[in-house]
Amino acid sequence: MDVEVLEYQRDRALDWLRQRIQESESPEDLDHQLDSLIRHVAGLQDGNLYGFVRLPNAESAIPSDSDLQPSQIRSRRETFIKIKPIASNYLLDEERVQIQPGLVLQVADLKQDRHQHHWIQLANGRQGYIYSPHWEFSEPDKKKEIKIPVPYFNQRDNWDKYHGPGGRQCNLTSHAMAVDYLLQGDLTKQAKAKKYIEAEDLYGEVLYKYGDTTDPQAHTPTLKDFGLDSYFSYTGSIKDLLLCLEKGIPVPLGVAYKASGHYVCAVGYRSDGVYVHDPFGIRIGQTDNYENASGDYDFVSWDWLQAKWVDQGNEAGWMRVVTAVNGKKTGLPTNL
Repeated sequence: MDVEVLEYQRDRALDWLRQRIQESESPEDLDHQLDSLIRHVAGLQDGNLYGFVRLPNAESAIPSDSDLQPSQIRSRRETFIKIKPIASNYLLDEERVQIQPGLVLQVADLKQDRHQHHWIQLANGRQGYIYSPHWEFSEPDKKKEIKIPVPYFNQRDNWDKYHGPGGRQCNLTSHAMAVDYLLQGDLTKQAKAKKYIEAEDLYGEVLYKYGDTTDPQAHTPTLKDFGLDSYFSYTGSIKDLLLCLEKGIPVPLGVAYKASGHYVCAVGYRSDGVYVHDPFGIRIGQTDNYENASGDYDFVSWDWLQAKWVDQGNEAGWMRVVTAVNGKKTGLPTNL
């Protein structure tokens, strides 16, 4: 078990745990046992810090290199920098740094993580997690936006020869959008040369050799036939997704949407969420209802991603990771 499973279960068992503590003959002992269990499940026992750098005190966390021009963050209240994105009361003193209100820190990098936390890297290389509502962020961070110019394809009108009606071809279409962009439009050019109506038609024919549109593993050799090295990960996180987007790589995502699931293609982000090309159209909130219109650059919040993409755990997102295009490495790791 990891901290993601812990948080998932804790959210659903909180009332039960409180009841047990209240009914216990020794509430303090039971609370202590519960605390130890949580630390064990979170991987915080025996000094296991999961590779995060220890932050000895707040003063040493403030960099002095004036040549760097990182962003600034300011603490709104007394808070902590932590080694894990969990409640600070489950951390030992050496696993967190107390921060006073009004302290300004320079950060070389920061990313929205999970459960209202940001991962930050300070200019001196140290890193950790902060609880986002306790901090103010500079305007450049609020306005930072990436939109990858990925072409938008609609699945509804897809060719039904190999994979049935277009309504079931979200996976195929999301991958085709990513492929066409990474090949600089060559998928569309090849499709036109072969007299196909749409780029998805050519992609679907090649995919048919390896399996159905719904099988994520069938898309791996399909992409290989088009010159793309990739793999499908079942352990993606929001941090992994942002890493791909920052490198300009669109990401097909499997989301808990509609009765049988759905696929969209992530194509950018801003400080409060992610842009997706939804091949089925414009979704209405977190419902299964759609407007039959172009779903290009449809915006989804971090809460949406938490509810619909990493709904089974914060490192349980389904995502396609492209590691090379025509032999050129994308710079993405091979084990997200």
